[in-house]
Amino acid sequence: MENQGLPTTRVPRYFSVPQSYRVPAPNNNTDSRPAGLKNLGSTCWFNVAVQVLYHIPALRQMILELRVPSISSMITPSMEVLSGLQELFISIMYSERKLIDPTRAVNSIGKLLGQGQGQQDASEFLGIVLSRIREISPPIIENLFIGSSQSMDVNCQPHEFMQYTLQVNEDTSLMDLLELSLKSKLKSLKPESANIPNCNSSMSSERSKQFFSNIPPVFLIDLSRLISGTDPTQLIRSKHRMTFPSLIFMDRFLQENYKHASKVERIIESMWSSKKEIEHSISSMTMLQQKNTELQNLYKDYQNIVEQSLVNFDLLRSLHLTWETEIQLKICEYRKQSNQLKQQLDHVRSRELQICRPYQLHAVIVHTGKSDSGHYWVYIWDSQQKHWYHIDDNFTRQVTWDTIASFSFGGANQESSAHSLVYIDAPKTYSLLDIKEEYDIGPTDVLRYLKDHTDVRTRHSAYGKSQTIAAVHAAITAHGQKPMEPFALLFRALDGERQRLFAVCQESTGQNGEESRLLHFGVYLLANQVEFEPFVYWSLLQHFSSFALLVEEGSSRCCTAARRTLAFVECSTTQEQKKIFIQWNTAYYQFRLIIRHVMNGITQVFSRSFSAAVPLAVKSLYLHHCLMNSSLGGPTMSVNPGIIHALIEKSVTALSEELLESDLETVVDLACSVLFDAVINWCEYADANYLEAARCSSRRIAEKWNRKMKHYFSHPVECASASSMQTFEEVQRKLLKVESVLNQKKGNPTPFDFKGHIPESPEDGEKLALKWKQMWLICTEQRILGP
Repeated sequence: MENQGLPTTRVPRYFSVPQSYRVPAPNNNTDSRPAGLKNLGSTCWFNVAVQVLYHIPALRQMILELRVPSISSMITPSMEVLSGLQELFISIMYSERKLIDPTRAVNSIGKLLGQGQGQQDASEFLGIVLSRIREISPPIIENLFIGSSQSMDVNCQPHEFMQYTLQVNEDTSLMDLLELSLKSKLKSLKPESANIPNCNSSMSSERSKQFFSNIPPVFLIDLSRLISGTDPTQLIRSKHRMTFPSLIFMDRFLQENYKHASKVERIIESMWSSKKEIEHSISSMTMLQQKNTELQNLYKDYQNIVEQSLVNFDLLRSLHLTWETEIQLKICEYRKQSNQLKQQLDHVRSRELQICRPYQLHAVIVHTGKSDSGHYWVYIWDSQQKHWYHIDDNFTRQVTWDTIASFSFGGANQESSAHSLVYIDAPKTYSLLDIKEEYDIGPTDVLRYLKDHTDVRTRHSAYGKSQTIAAVHAAITAHGQKPMEPFALLFRALDGERQRLFAVCQESTGQNGEESRLLHFGVYLLANQVEFEPFVYWSLLQHFSSFALLVEEGSSRCCTAARRTLAFVECSTTQEQKKIFIQWNTAYYQFRLIIRHVMNGITQVFSRSFSAAVPLAVKSLYLHHCLMNSSLGGPTMSVNPGIIHALIEKSVTALSEELLESDLETVVDLACSVLFDAVINWCEYADANYLEAARCSSRRIAEKWNRKMKHYFSHPVECASASSMQTFEEVQRKLLKVESVLNQKKGNPTPFDFKGHIPESPEDGEKLALKWKQMWLICTEQRILGP
């Protein structure tokens, strides 16, 4: 065979692979890190471009399968580029070393492309390499990298692009930049990549807006940060902060969604205009704040020069202090309004726009330095190892998303920032990244909690199992008999489930709408105004990743795709976001536990078993207190507190009356460990709106018990024995503690300590919601908790 006897570190310069031969995967190595490329002196731009191309397996395979003529006279400049890439790719695949010397490829490719040695633009070089490959085999590049955009005006032709350029002129986000670039018509397109025809200049602004008529499977985004400096003839590199997510949904930019997107855009446009006005007010107030500081310094300098003055500088300082405080308050108010508008914008986009065209971040080329000098490195997602890798010439290491965000987003105090982004069409990741459909997808922590039935995240997936399976089957039915790719099926099902959850959340406007939040973890998040990306989307992936779906007909491949996507999302999320997401999972677990405690407590009240109802009611109050005082701050994290307080008042009062009518010696343990502890905790953890009512009820209970104790102490015969006296003294101590709690001001409550435990019930969300609704109807009809 032609491949036999290949050297492990070097290959022939014009090594070619027959069309019928598919290059096998390299042997597994104990060191799973990607191979690095030696820097030959300011060749980092070359190295990052090669690494990006190499780590797209589908492209790598196609390039290796192209044939290079063996006769040197037939070798064109583009053939030189192809052979150089083939040499490098095979060296990286088969070398036992983790450092490859690219000297031959740099000399041939760099020279032929007119780049030569020295610092060059990595994004520009990447585009030229792809153009050269296109000259040899147009389908490879056109099927993977070529996209187009056009306006809805019939007189305008589509505009082709291979790299989509975005100008970073201010602190912003990737999605906002894409929105702005399409509004700006052709400014975001590379001039050399499109033959731009004249369009009708009189058309409406709505119809002149650009949409993507085709987004390529590999979406290359070039981030231009060059702006004019103090000298108009010189360009400097801006340090504005530009954030980007690991997963973007491109539905709203597609031509096929024009009508719906335009309708949503009109709503967004009004909100965006208001946001801009607020940001302008913040800028103006900040400038005033600076001038105020300058005036204070001016007064101070004048006083130092002039010893005596008719001006009352103390009064001026007082006025300026008042002014400065007012300015600061205004700035805080404007920023709060701006954040609220941003949340509303995110909500409108998430609620109204589809999520059927997700693109997954695959690589980030980072640049540090000045506009004409500096250094490049790249972060690449390894689809086989399920890790992000930092590749800096010969240096490679595994990194977290926090590291990527820290060095890629840029900012005033950050020297490095993203130079190019590579996104891949998520439904096509199987074919593009050469992913096999196996179940063992990792990373370890994802599999661990998916298998652990005690983990709250796994439980939430189990609660929504029937709803998730229904969503998958609905997506299959909507598509017809034609089989769908796993990722395409997953995102269709995700979008359908997203729309359903938004509708459920929108319809739950009743006074006691807890049942809607019980249906699904996603509804709970939406009700608490949590952003869809990443948290609600993350929760949906958890549901679709449930192992229960693996045994269901038609849903197993969707489950595998969901677990792979979940692994990517969890590796591409900051530690702070992970922490918050786990907190929301815990909060939902506590919310369901409150519901179950209240339901069981009402059941016990209905059966007049008040001693069993009291612990349930008090525990639900404590959990409610924890939720409402958490750092998450959602508006509907718990149940209506009036339900809990009504249950406590009903059960505690009834239990007190029941014990007072019994022989004290036989019920003292119940009175001290249940009744009085319940009263104490009720007053400690009561909501501010119910605190006074709780204290009034507790005082009435305490007064009745004090009268009871006076009666016993006034009849020595009844408490003649030492054990009886000890019993009465214990009750008296508890009553004194109750009095102490009733008389103290509301402050930090004492640690909660109450007996009893109720195991978690694996009830489906729909069943639990139905039970709650039925029980609430019974309570209302029979007035179990009062009028």
